[in-house]
Amino acid sequence: MVPDDNPQVPRLTVLVAGNPHLARHLRAVSLLAMNAAIAKEVAVLSPDQRIELIGEIWNTLATVPEAVPVPESHWVELARRVAVHRAAPDALFSWEEVEGQVDERLRKRP
Repeated sequence: MVPDDNPQVPRLTVLVAGNPHLARHLRAVSLLAMNAAIAKEVAVLSPDQRIELIGEIWNTLATVPEAVPVPESHWVELARRVAVHRAAPDALFSWEEVEGQVDERLRKRP
């Protein structure tokens, strides 16, 4: 523990504030420790309880969608799909057509 009254002992906050790499590392270590503790608690939950927890976590993300990062691969796939559509705009299916195809496939299943 760093005593407050000793000016010769540097305070952790000063060290962290002056070193962004150290600050990032300490945040990562803190998250790992927190994640390990959470993982232990989650491990004892039943599968149904874990699924419910996932839903609750997902709902917190849904309240601020702009805070959820979109991976580069998703942007690439979106651009690819837009390009395919622009190349053949009439090659689309209506929802009714898609639904009919799915119903037909389900009827053919044994």
